[in-house]
Amino acid sequence: MITRNERKAFILWLVGVVSLLGVMAIAWLWPNNPIMLYGFTGFGGLMMLMSLGILIRRGVVKKQSIQK
Repeated sequence: MITRNERKAFILWLVGVVSLLGVMAIAWLWPNNPIMLYGFTGFGGLMMLMSLGILIRRGVVKKQSIQK
């Protein structure tokens, strides 16, 4: 059973991966464009960190509920 938060985390992770792939494509097709490059890498990294944070928080919550 997938919860809403896990689905949200997965979507954020997917968006992060897609934007990072977009960066690679832009860097390959259009090498002299630093603004797009930094913007997309920052966005992709942020999304992946957010999704990891949500998943870690879910794991911590599950561990605490087992201990009680």
